Amino acid sequence: MVGKRFLPPGGGFPLGTDYLGRDVLAGIIHGAKTSFFVGIMAAAVMMTVGILFGALAGYRGILSPPPKPWAPIICTSFGGKSFRMPYPP
Repeated sequence: MVGKRFLPPGGGFPLGTDYLGRDVLAGIIHGAKTSFFVGIMAAAVMMTVGILFGALAGYRGILSPPPKPWAPIICTSFGGKSFRMPYPP
């Protein structure tokens, strides 16, 4: 709904309206839904990857020959390198 522009907080608009007359609080709530969804999905993907890498490292670490178990070394180095990735511009 487009209404009066730049209304101050109060009345039917607790945070006022923007330059197009839209309710600012409604925009914040709508954006928060998207942000929560993206955050939860990112956490779910990373949890799945972590469980898979941990299971692989634990399973292959037990069965690998004693001198150099390759799976735990690769899995732990991947985790360390993923935290050092540069941020996108």
